[in-house]
Amino acid sequence: MKAEFLDALKQIEREKGVKTDLVIDALKTALLSAYKKKYGPAHDSRIEIDTKTGEIKVVKTITDGEEKLDVEVTPENFGRIAAQTAKQVIKQRILEVERDLMYEEYHNRVGDLVTGIVQQNDQRFTLVDLGKVEALLPPQ
Repeated sequence: MKAEFLDALKQIEREKGVKTDLVIDALKTALLSAYKKKYGPAHDSRIEIDTKTGEIKVVKTITDGEEKLDVEVTPENFGRIAAQTAKQVIKQRILEVERDLMYEEYHNRVGDLVTGIVQQNDQRFTLVDLGKVEALLPPQ
């Protein structure tokens, strides 16, 4: 699964324009939050994701006298939690990036005339396909 995870991240980067580093950082944050929620406060804990192997670990820093030690505390079923969290985080990142790309493409075109195909029309709105994006037009 680990190699497939990294391949999927690279494919998402190619197809959707979502940088792998952004997804990994968001994933670390989400996994740490999931870990804290399920296993209690995780002071001095962090998530490590090896970008070469795809291995995900929970590491806790403990103080032994004056020496600080990193100890792996990854729970047995953490892979399932990681997979669920990864799916949610990746979907969210893709939506955010696509939204930003749409905004960048169209924000400076206010007042321009564009061509589109009407997909749906009802009392609340008109749905127009503009090519890469769809627009909702209010009745007025």
